[in-house]
Amino acid sequence: AAGFTGKVDYVTLIGVLEYGECYIPGENSYQVFLEKIRKLLKPGGKVLIAIENRLGLKYFAGCREDHVGKYFEGIEGYSATSGVKTFSKKQLELLLKQSGYKNSAFYYPYPDYKLPTTIYSDAYLPAKGELTNNARNFDADRLVLFDETKAWDTILDAGLFAEFSNSFFVVAENTQKTLFSKSSVERKDAYKIITRIYEEDGIKLVEKRAQGKAARRHVERMAELAKEHPYLTEHVRLVPCEKTEDGCVVFPYIEGVRFDEKIDEEVKAGQWEEVWKDITLLKNIIMQVKDTEAFVSTPEFEQIFGKQEGLEGLVAAKRINMDMVAANIILADEINIIDYEWNFDFAIPLKYILYRSILLNGTLYAFPEEKKQKLMELIEVSEKERETFYRMEEAFQRSITGISLTDLYRQMPTKNIIVSEGNFSQNTYACYAKLRDSERVLYTNQCHLSDQPEMNLELGMYPKQTVEIHPADNPSIVKILELSGVKAGKRESLTFDSNAELVWNDDVFFLEKPVLYVNAADYEQIVFRYRVLRVADPSDNIISVYVHNIRMQCENDDLKKNWLYWFAKKVKNKLLKH
Repeated sequence: AAGFTGKVDYVTLIGVLEYGECYIPGENSYQVFLEKIRKLLKPGGKVLIAIENRLGLKYFAGCREDHVGKYFEGIEGYSATSGVKTFSKKQLELLLKQSGYKNSAFYYPYPDYKLPTTIYSDAYLPAKGELTNNARNFDADRLVLFDETKAWDTILDAGLFAEFSNSFFVVAENTQKTLFSKSSVERKDAYKIITRIYEEDGIKLVEKRAQGKAARRHVERMAELAKEHPYLTEHVRLVPCEKTEDGCVVFPYIEGVRFDEKIDEEVKAGQWEEVWKDITLLKNIIMQVKDTEAFVSTPEFEQIFGKQEGLEGLVAAKRINMDMVAANIILADEINIIDYEWNFDFAIPLKYILYRSILLNGTLYAFPEEKKQKLMELIEVSEKERETFYRMEEAFQRSITGISLTDLYRQMPTKNIIVSEGNFSQNTYACYAKLRDSERVLYTNQCHLSDQPEMNLELGMYPKQTVEIHPADNPSIVKILELSGVKAGKRESLTFDSNAELVWNDDVFFLEKPVLYVNAADYEQIVFRYRVLRVADPSDNIISVYVHNIRMQCENDDLKKNWLYWFAKKVKNKLLKH
């Protein structure tokens, strides 16, 4: 700040404050640093600080301290380093007060401030079971000392989330209090928005703001649709929406019961008659709208949803909200539709919107088979329509998404190493399943040799594709307990190709990272149950020794005529050709 005499509205300290001792050596260096920054602010100006929490849960769970690369260094008070340090929440609050900042608001980026997916506040904390994306570290490999999701649930029960948040975002001298913020960075530019819940003069409001000029029109359409109000069901309304500036709209925050939570509780209690009443209400809301027409496909429709057969003549409507999931409906004095971001100028079949509301509700779609059949009969969606609507949804998701954070995390080169008793590299493994011709991941898990993983791979949206199953992440011996395809509730045994060196009875020997290739055909689900009997380091030849001994036994016992021997040899020859 030396030599600068102007005043500014904002100063950003994103990953900077922790180096204050480097900029201003001496006693109270961090306080002096913040005081100098404060003097640069206009009246009402703000300092935006993003910094790691010294006591962040991830550092207890096995992540290195970000700045010095040592385990537990921040937790132990930086006893072995100098020149950089982070703070606990109480330490940072005190530092800001001592530096002359009268007001400061703390927010909690999750999983941390570098690539957050969600930002919480003291007024809007996460619920139990919500913090599941913990195995993310960007600068180095990490250990996994315990299950962070379970630990978070315990911390939330104890009311200590703020103290153990992995990092902080602090707004000093704040005048408007943000309670919650979520960014749709995984979308294409034309659809990228930020949703924010904030409080102003004691009133809660919801803001949706375009992240760039390309998304302005997408946001502003909501204010236009709010004025049209297409729903005919009694007591149903679109929550009012006003355009406040280019690319920004604001809604009132509606208190009440979320429709999806009501249905979830009824399912848990076995109150099926109430569930069917709610599904019927949802159906009536979606299907009973103004200005319906017989569906005719258009180039605009096909650009978003692809070319689909069997839709002609279905009841459809233009400029209709297609995001009618139960989570977007709040029950209060009226039935409030709180989010109607997705609407288009071309006609969309209403039955697709109805089916989509079921598809995207985890509880409804996970019904037992007999209840699911009843559900489909109630909403009057045939099996053929169901397949078509699956394809539509897949095309829609492709048309609006760009590179997602999930994909970005998956491409990170760092690993999560689970620590257990003994030689953990030989007792633990990671497994996953994906579509062979895309990066679509269907299953992922971290397991111990004592586990018996079961992959239930939902394939309704991905018919007739090849599925890659990676049962472990190092050379291993895998015992296959079940490999089945599920169709119409019936299971059929499946065959597979693989990179195995030897298949012996149900044991499969892999000298490299194992992978099985399974043709999904027209199955709705693939079920894969197995046990990993042995995991070896890539530099260890123990599995090669097993394979060699089995083959020697075959030769020594003159078992070449045994069908198992020839089956194993056939598999090996087939693999060698590839």
